[in-house]
Amino acid sequence: MPSVSPTINLNDMTPTATTGNRNVNWQADASNPRNVSAESPNWGSVNPQAGASYTIDAASRGKLVTFSHGPTVAVTLDGAATLGVEFLCGVENIGSGVVTITPASGTIDGAATLVLAAASSALIFSDGANFFTVRGGGGGGSTGPTGPTGPTGPDGVTGVGGDTGPTGPTGPTGPTGPTGPIGVGIGATYIQSCGSAWGATETCAFGVNNQLGNTLFIIVASGNLGGSAVNFPTPTDSQANVLTYLGHFNSGVGAQIQVWAVFGCKAGANTVSGQVGAGIDYCITAVEYNGVMSPCEQWGTALGGLPNVAVTTTNPKDFLISFASLVTSSGIPAITTVTSTDASANCRILGGSAVAVTERSVSVTGTYTEDVQLNSTNPYSLVKAACWLSAGVQGSTGLTGSTGPTGPTGPTGPSGPTGAASTVPGPTGPTGPSGPTGPTGATGSTGATGAGAANAMLRPNTRRWAYCPVIPAGTTSPIGDVWGSGTGSFTAVNASATEPVSLRATTGATIGNAAGYGSGNSGAYLNYKFDRSPRFQKRILLQSTANVRVWIFLSDQAAATMYGSATPAGNWIALRFDTGAGDTTWQLIVSKAGSRASVDTTITPDTSEHTYEIYYDNSNSQVLAYIDGVLRASQVTAANLPANTVLTWAGAYITTLASSTKYVDYAYDYIESDF
Repeated sequence: MPSVSPTINLNDMTPTATTGNRNVNWQADASNPRNVSAESPNWGSVNPQAGASYTIDAASRGKLVTFSHGPTVAVTLDGAATLGVEFLCGVENIGSGVVTITPASGTIDGAATLVLAAASSALIFSDGANFFTVRGGGGGGSTGPTGPTGPTGPDGVTGVGGDTGPTGPTGPTGPTGPTGPIGVGIGATYIQSCGSAWGATETCAFGVNNQLGNTLFIIVASGNLGGSAVNFPTPTDSQANVLTYLGHFNSGVGAQIQVWAVFGCKAGANTVSGQVGAGIDYCITAVEYNGVMSPCEQWGTALGGLPNVAVTTTNPKDFLISFASLVTSSGIPAITTVTSTDASANCRILGGSAVAVTERSVSVTGTYTEDVQLNSTNPYSLVKAACWLSAGVQGSTGLTGSTGPTGPTGPTGPSGPTGAASTVPGPTGPTGPSGPTGPTGATGSTGATGAGAANAMLRPNTRRWAYCPVIPAGTTSPIGDVWGSGTGSFTAVNASATEPVSLRATTGATIGNAAGYGSGNSGAYLNYKFDRSPRFQKRILLQSTANVRVWIFLSDQAAATMYGSATPAGNWIALRFDTGAGDTTWQLIVSKAGSRASVDTTITPDTSEHTYEIYYDNSNSQVLAYIDGVLRASQVTAANLPANTVLTWAGAYITTLASSTKYVDYAYDYIESDF
């Protein structure tokens, strides 16, 4: 019988932990006998902070640090090299001010600081050199219904009437609704534009649906007004948005542009129309931005060739935008080039080529001047504005809070006092006081806005969610729902200067071999139902864009069914890139029992790391696709949308279409849905 060594070696790394787990660290003191214990990273608990400053160090690892001080909180974050590659910490601004987080060394999302507006939050990760975040934010819920009034008290006896009883107190306001997600960064993002031809009755239609809460600018330009100013009728759009008149400029030679804005537009397809007046030709242009807020605090106007137009900002974060069109008395010529004297301004020609804009985000108050030139000539009309910037890209709608319970019935009012003896009957006593108002239920709100896409995490228990990052050992570490096993071979990829640690999934060298993983497979973990508006986000890097098939999906089919075909059966929504099917760009595809429809995102795949997201918007019966936080395609074909009763799982796979290996690097998965 073999002998067994009586010695036990407590080792931090051997044997290696099983998949989905991690080794612990052993430690011992110098006592005799020696005390031995195991330690692992902290995970959980809340660290509330009410002061104006705080330092996040290793003790904050795995905790949620909340900040309630106003109006500002200055937070120092120990350097990434000090905290290490396994550092993870949640931060949330529950106060009314602004929280500024500054790393002691390195950057955070490529910037020197991270700014958290009120009711916003983030998860902070370290790669040992810099920090990266997943962010969230939002606003409060509305007041719920008032509880019922208590019954009327009995009449008092005849006599002199008593005083009226006091009104019962109002019940307390219900709790704030959950925070909606926001994108990354502070700034405005151009989404799309459209423009009409030159005529007496013109319209222009946006190419894709407007996003909820974005800002639209609508410009009407006319060139045969006879040198006099004309008040144009307010344009309209097919979404019945409210238009605010902002300003105009009359060139004095028969040309004029007038500008309106829609702050917080409705979601959906939109066509803009207008009319200047009988017998007057014009053109209409519309442009959509994300991250611009009301008000536009100042307007300036000028005629090209005159001194620069200037605006003075009073808000610390503003979006400067100028609208310009060429001036003639007989029409609006097409613009082919646009330049600005402001070296920091971005210049673009809008749809229809009748109007050009220059745009710039600023973070310091002051006076900003500009002159532009169209088609290397003058004259032209110019209108310049300064609008407020929001804290980020518009997030998705928060959950609706439940209705508060009915308040209790108020007590019966007291009888009125007995009247003095009299031959004349006294008046009836007063009605008793009303019962107190029941507590208010909380209604969830629309989240605050941001650039990156509307693609960030909510606090736990407000939505069903799962987050599956990759840890330095080269394995996934799911938080929330169970995560399924993968296909292919897997190795760890160290963090770089710009990206966190990744998990590399590599195929075999035989045509049809696949690699990847997801939240379930073949009915094992079908945790996400389409009527709960699931959204799946994954950050990946492709080794090659030649001879590959890539799927990112929510599906009720087995993994092999999805990665084994360009047109799999079943019910699913997905982003696909398949060179064997002739794809040159990412395609948004939906399938209802094998009946499919696709929309081109126009985005060409490359070998850099990107964030991809698909969203089944059950409330609006549409499927949306985002790449790096920007909406790239939407699908509303009812005959091909999967039924909202379908249960799904999330996954992403690469298949080689040549006799060579292919791989994809995974940084993280994030999926959420309503409960």
